[in-house]
Amino acid sequence: MEAARGGATVAVVDVASVFGGHAVMSEGGLALVDTPLQSKLGVKDSAEIAYQDFVRLGEDVNEPWVRMYVKRSRPDIYDWMTEMGVHFDQVLSPPGNSAARFHLNPRRGYGLVEPIYRECLRSGRVTFHWNIRVTHLVQESDRVTGISGVNERTGTPFQLRSNAVVIATGGYQSNLALVKQNWPKDIPYPAAILVGSGVNALGSGLDLARSVGGTVDRLDHQWNYPRGVPDPRNLELAAGFIL
Repeated sequence: MEAARGGATVAVVDVASVFGGHAVMSEGGLALVDTPLQSKLGVKDSAEIAYQDFVRLGEDVNEPWVRMYVKRSRPDIYDWMTEMGVHFDQVLSPPGNSAARFHLNPRRGYGLVEPIYRECLRSGRVTFHWNIRVTHLVQESDRVTGISGVNERTGTPFQLRSNAVVIATGGYQSNLALVKQNWPKDIPYPAAILVGSGVNALGSGLDLARSVGGTVDRLDHQWNYPRGVPDPRNLELAAGFIL
């Protein structure tokens, strides 16, 4: 959307059938600092308070990034999203936060991504291609100039050419082999772990980047859901998700 606002023509290629990625089915909570909603609810928060919280309990903290985030989350996220119609209606205080700053909206994850999707459509400069699995990045000399793949539903080959290609994927939390391969060396691997991500989070974006010499870094900084319960109605199936 921001690229379109800047004058670019954008094609979004997605293996899913609907917009929103994993966010569309998420709780939709955002950690935002010193917002109008916090003020309205009497929550006292500031960039400095949030910075101290994040640095105190964060692991391997990137302090310059934290400084930037706590100062910019209000204009760059809260204001940006509310201008598109997102309605935040409550704030929670998860463990580690000395102020309630976990912002929620009534429609959860869908309520975050649907307004962005509609804004993209209104721009007239963004097109969406669904059910496309990208299998190759096309190179000419030393530049990536396009993609090729296949329509998962029809089996039809798919190609696009462009002045620039952005890989906006790379999650691999549903690929337990990669989870184990990149597990932090100083933390014991659990006896059991449940798949907690989307069905397409298999690391294919990482392979695409590597195929053209891209650098992949810090894969041991991974997020796996800390708790999960196998479906008691289908324990045989649930057992297949446990490593």
